[in-house]
Amino acid sequence: VRIYSQQYVQNGFWDDKFKPTTVKGAEELTAAESKRLAEEKLKQQEIETERLKAKEAADKEKKKLAEQKAAEEEKKKQIAEANKIKEQEEKRRKEEIDKKFGDLVNKADREFSSANFQQALNLFNEALKLRNADAYVNSKISDCKNNLEKERNERRKQDEQKYIQNVTREAGDAFNAGKLKDARKKYATLLSKDANNTEASN
Repeated sequence: VRIYSQQYVQNGFWDDKFKPTTVKGAEELTAAESKRLAEEKLKQQEIETERLKAKEAADKEKKKLAEQKAAEEEKKKQIAEANKIKEQEEKRRKEEIDKKFGDLVNKADREFSSANFQQALNLFNEALKLRNADAYVNSKISDCKNNLEKERNERRKQDEQKYIQNVTREAGDAFNAGKLKDARKKYATLLSKDANNTEASN
């Protein structure tokens, strides 16, 4: 070592020819250790790189799942809101129908009480379009039809009686005027309408 040092002092550089075995061994050990440390460091860097990649992949997957969950929650929220609006609309529509139905039935009842059976029937039919299975409305429609039929029968009866009265008067006038042929025809007409007509049969 002393000679190796002296050579450096004299020449100004280290000459490997004079390098002691101990120094060479120390250098070889240092080189091997440096290589080992470098390899270990590289291995650690590779492990860290893999860890970071795995963490990045995990973070991406976590973010993706979070976004999917948020999207599902938003979709559920939108569906719930849409259902709420639909329910509110159905409730509002039902209330409108109920009110319209009630108004029609009340008007129809007033017309029925006033014996305006045709107007009442029209109103009950309108109400029936809103609730076609309503027992009260169906019952009142039947009552209206029965009363209208009675009215028609009564009108026919009155018209027939009026017709008989007119023909009876015309027959009497013809008889009193000596128009026996005309009188006979009219009395025959009366008998065709009323076989029990005593004035015509006499």
